[in-house]
Amino acid sequence: MSKNKGPLSKAEKFYVEQHIETDTKELAKDLNRTVAVVKKYKEALPPLDESIKTGDLMARNDRGATTMTEAASALADETKKAHHNEKKPRSGNIHFIRGK
Repeated sequence: MSKNKGPLSKAEKFYVEQHIETDTKELAKDLNRTVAVVKKYKEALPPLDESIKTGDLMARNDRGATTMTEAASALADETKKAHHNEKKPRSGNIHFIRGK
């Protein structure tokens, strides 16, 4: 059986992105593509440890207006949950109410 030719389709790219940890040879076999094409696409993807900030997902125009997108809102909600669950150390300041 011959391998598919040409660039990867959107569905194939999505499959590679979702299975980025899988071996390149196995991905190529699953997609019926050459190892070189799959390897080239995997190398073009950004590194996994690169964190995305909420500000990067905001919509901006040339006049300076900024709007929060749905993706930015979802990311903000997720990071808020993570920060809210962390226990913060107490500062050691104690306030006594007068009269007691």
